[in-house]
Amino acid sequence: MNSSYKLTTLLKGLNFPGAPIVDKKGDIWCTELFAGSITKFSKDGPNSIRIGTTANGMIEDAHGNFYVTGSAENAVRLCNPKTGQVSLLFDKTGNGELVYRPNDLCFDKRSNLLVTCHAESRTRPGGYILVQTPIGNVRNISKEKFFPNGIAFDESGTTLFFPGTYKHRV
Repeated sequence: MNSSYKLTTLLKGLNFPGAPIVDKKGDIWCTELFAGSITKFSKDGPNSIRIGTTANGMIEDAHGNFYVTGSAENAVRLCNPKTGQVSLLFDKTGNGELVYRPNDLCFDKRSNLLVTCHAESRTRPGGYILVQTPIGNVRNISKEKFFPNGIAFDESGTTLFFPGTYKHRV
């Protein structure tokens, strides 16, 4: 580790924190998986918003809204952090297939939301990737993956990366 970095603990007592992001105002947010909430650290102190029974991955859109996955309730939720309002974004695809264990998210250059769903794919291929278009259509774009966990595009936005955690590969 570079010794010039200063490490500081911002919050203690979080319940399985993950998916840290810095919002457009510079506030730091993270999910709390087992608390089912997202938590903000700012100059005004900490603040939490209840999302569901779990809160895994999180990403912010261009309007400052958060998209949060909940693996226990098999859903993706939309949260307005200004109002604290949380709504169900989707829990099934356009053809009625139920979402199973959504985890991480990213946006592509066209504002499509991509979501990894690891399902029960630690030892057999069963994970997949969903895409939700800006008009709300949800479909499966990649099936039979070994535990897709994390997702990102390269700088050009043309190559999608995701790890197969239990296969030890990206």
